[in-house]
Amino acid sequence: MAHDLINHWEIIHVDRRYQILELEFFASSSKLEHLDPYVDEYPIRSTFGRWMLNLNGVELTLGNADIFLSARFRSVQCAETGKEFNGPNRVFREIFMDSGDALAPSDLPRLHRIEGGEDVGVIAVPRVGLNFSEFSEEIDVRADYLLRPYRSSAERFVDLADKYIALLYIDKVSNVSIPVGAEHGIYKKYLQAYEKGFSGTSMEVVWEERSKTLRIARLLGYQAARKVLVLPEMSNQNLDAGLMEELTKN
Repeated sequence: MAHDLINHWEIIHVDRRYQILELEFFASSSKLEHLDPYVDEYPIRSTFGRWMLNLNGVELTLGNADIFLSARFRSVQCAETGKEFNGPNRVFREIFMDSGDALAPSDLPRLHRIEGGEDVGVIAVPRVGLNFSEFSEEIDVRADYLLRPYRSSAERFVDLADKYIALLYIDKVSNVSIPVGAEHGIYKKYLQAYEKGFSGTSMEVVWEERSKTLRIARLLGYQAARKVLVLPEMSNQNLDAGLMEELTKN
């Protein structure tokens, strides 16, 4: 889904077109035994092809009767100006700030299929800003889902939120080359935190770190040592025919 949405779909509103650069996925399903504690099971998430607007931004629903599923738009680029809008709230304001005449039918933003063009690669990294502390409810489950690779970005997009966690994940979990080396001062701190977590004997090594982001780096190392991380699987395949029909029938 991420590969197809980033490469072959754009958001159109009035006379503006927006390329999708970055998405976060939220999925929860009892049937599939995938109960993500970071997902609110709103009924709209069990529908397909709807805009879902909330305090965290704008999402596209992709669910059905068996799964609550949505993709949150984290970053887009205006085709006319080249300006990027990074962060779900900025995307929400840019696209939905002016949604037309309140007293008459309006042209709300819509998805549009892009034909042709070359596909760009898509990378998978953990999501951003999820609630995780020693005082969180369901702490073990939250730790399990926190670092799953459910955020997808076009490879050329470099202004990622939580950049160093993303780079650390790509380096240590995805095992691909990264543009920032160990000599970079800030990144070196994240590498050290990862190694500290990797050598830790209990979760206490995570909570000992006061910095929230370095704490996540320690957790990444701690989980990597125990081989419990879910590895990213980017198939680079397009949405199947059934989903495509749903998105294009209107």
